[in-house]
Amino acid sequence: MILLAGALALAVPQVALAGDSEDFAGCDGMRKPKRDEDGMRGMANQTDYGRLRISHEGAPARVIAYCTGVLQGDRIRDHQSLRRAHVLRARAAAYIQTGAPAHALGDIAEARLNVADRSDDPFFQRSMGLSLDLLEAVALAQSGDAERAGEIARAAKAERPYALQVQLVANQLENFAEVEYGPSHGLMKIHPSVRQQSITSLVARGEFAAAIAQGEEEGLFAAPPTAEGEAALAALLGEGGGERALLNFVSDIVTRAHLAYALAATGELDRAQSLVEQLRAMQDPGSGNAAVANVMAVLLKSEPMNNPIALAEARLAIATGDASRAAALMAASNFGESAMTRDLQAAFSELEPSQENAADTQIAAPELRVSSPDMQRSTDHLRRLAYPLLFPPETVRSVIDYERSRPNILGAVVGGVLTMGTSLLGGIDRLAGFRSTANEDGTITVEFAGDTISGPMVQEMTLLRAAELASEAEMPYFEIVQRQDSMRYMVQTQYGVEINRVPTGFKTVLVVRFHEDAEASDFLLNAVGVIDSLGPLYYEEA
Repeated sequence: MILLAGALALAVPQVALAGDSEDFAGCDGMRKPKRDEDGMRGMANQTDYGRLRISHEGAPARVIAYCTGVLQGDRIRDHQSLRRAHVLRARAAAYIQTGAPAHALGDIAEARLNVADRSDDPFFQRSMGLSLDLLEAVALAQSGDAERAGEIARAAKAERPYALQVQLVANQLENFAEVEYGPSHGLMKIHPSVRQQSITSLVARGEFAAAIAQGEEEGLFAAPPTAEGEAALAALLGEGGGERALLNFVSDIVTRAHLAYALAATGELDRAQSLVEQLRAMQDPGSGNAAVANVMAVLLKSEPMNNPIALAEARLAIATGDASRAAALMAASNFGESAMTRDLQAAFSELEPSQENAADTQIAAPELRVSSPDMQRSTDHLRRLAYPLLFPPETVRSVIDYERSRPNILGAVVGGVLTMGTSLLGGIDRLAGFRSTANEDGTITVEFAGDTISGPMVQEMTLLRAAELASEAEMPYFEIVQRQDSMRYMVQTQYGVEINRVPTGFKTVLVVRFHEDAEASDFLLNAVGVIDSLGPLYYEEA
């Protein structure tokens, strides 16, 4: 779910990595360590490491080979135990991606032995230490121990409630362990785009009334955002850059289809029919850009998007007594096993034949063709959780970047350490390094571009700044209505072709709305609560 963007292009040739340097960079993405340092030399060229290990089928095997090579002999020296653990963690993640959890667990255990002396370092434990915990949970889930994986995930969520990568992976592990299904309430607070996923989860569980109420709150019963979807697709087909907007559009359409099902299942037939008709109308090529319209029609008619619409249509057909139409839709589509499809079959079995069509008495409920195994129970899905967990080890030195952004913070901390609340905010000028902009709709855009490549750290600092702004405005609550997280790169090109890509930092942008009323939204964050949670860590002198 993290958007990688914001590259600085430099037309400078780069000598290709070779030998030892290539092995280290291909393993954990960092440079080859020098003899007399701790081994954590900084990031190397990421062109292969970052992109291929996610998208290329053979990339994890290459990572394993690179890591195995650098662990041999004295290429990592005895005093470079942190780098050894970093390499072992990278290999463990690659083992998870190749479906070898036993090997991953062995590397995780060995990595912990190499960093045992850091058990009292809170920065390390909540970064690389927590990363090792969650990687262990993923490997355990792959091995069949879903219960233990869920326990570790719950502990990780409590440790860093405002770090997006931690919450996303922990939530997926809890889904796998059936601790809960769908995005947790805490995740929905910090990542508004997953709120629509909660609607899909509610419908899949058969909680139709709750899904409809959530759909009302998210404004999903208005006209579908066709123009936004076409603009995103046009950008993608043209100069590129519309991927995220198009994914949001697809999610929006699928969610509306699930809401149509919920409406049909609860007897709101007119609203269900209207929503289905809107979604079906979008599947016909419209006017304007013919290429965009045709591709949009193909996209909307694809199985992942058409199936939810067909499911809603089948439920609506049952509700209106059209058994033959319902049976045809059910027989023609691949519907995964869920409370929703069980509801569909139960409703069909209770359907009484219409007086107008005696042939309905001969129609039997077709056996649904179940598609792929449930995503939450698929170990293949777990493989994709490893890579987002490779965030770097954090240290107290990492805070220097933020201290420079807030030059008066240390003086303000004196006398206020015990409360870490609004008493710290008076008279503090912390605009340098952060940017906050008032928007016409009353929201505030808060952004921070950190020099560290630790996504969780930058995400927390940006959220902390938003909490400070809310408190300074004497508003006790705030809500995140949009967010964007991106890695920043320095990209080197030669003759217009990218030859080198090195991470230089991380950026988070939050659009927030302040609230005085605690009942204004289900997804409010308490400003002082955020400050009390994160302040003792980030207000500490480096």
